[in-house]
Amino acid sequence: MNILKRMKIFEIKMKIKIIVFLGLMFCMSCSGPQPDIQIDKFAQIVYQMHRTDAIVEIATLDDKNLQNDSLSYYNGLFAESGITRREFIEEIEWYTQHPDKYKELYEKVMKIIAEEERKAEEEALAKTNAEKDSSDIWTMKKDWHLPLDGATDPIAYEYLVTAAGVYTLSADVIYYSDDKTVNPRMTVIANYEDGTNDQNAFYGIQRDGQKHFMEVKLKTNPDKTLKSISGWVLDHSDGTESKHIDVYGITLKYSLE
Repeated sequence: MNILKRMKIFEIKMKIKIIVFLGLMFCMSCSGPQPDIQIDKFAQIVYQMHRTDAIVEIATLDDKNLQNDSLSYYNGLFAESGITRREFIEEIEWYTQHPDKYKELYEKVMKIIAEEERKAEEEALAKTNAEKDSSDIWTMKKDWHLPLDGATDPIAYEYLVTAAGVYTLSADVIYYSDDKTVNPRMTVIANYEDGTNDQNAFYGIQRDGQKHFMEVKLKTNPDKTLKSISGWVLDHSDGTESKHIDVYGITLKYSLE
């Protein structure tokens, strides 16, 4: 169960009882005028506290070790938020003495939780859709360094696949100024059962010693039976005697469109 679901379960116990409890946890008796901490900022602080302790029942906080763990986290939270523990205590005490303002604070905390939950659901849906429509079929190592990995290695590949769609080969590549590749390019080839093929290549290599993103896409022919996808990450022509290239994060992704 993720943290937002745990927070949802904990929601009822986050009401007045929890904020009163937090105030009593830090001091037994405080009073004074309302501090200068803006309510939106304070709601964020309370939210972060509950985010950490979402699965902890209030009753279990009687455990000394658990209290210490929570207090240690809260100290860090205060520092990150730019407030002192005293300011937090005074704010809590003020809200417990002003029910209308407490209700407003509570509603803001609940709104933050709802928004975070919405974002998490959207991200999960996007990830599911991405996994459904696109997958990385590259199984070889993703980082290469030439000439260490081979003086003129083109990084040849071939994957037996039958799904028609779009295949995208990509990587971050550095061609150095002393690289001697003849006609450098990145190539993707779709091989069909009838012996024919389609191919596409990325040119425009820059030998400047800088990392550049290279990507080449190939849409297969839906009217033919696909046999495999092949090609070369560091394709070259005859006459290439040496290479000086670094390659990072190679992927070969399939998508329906």
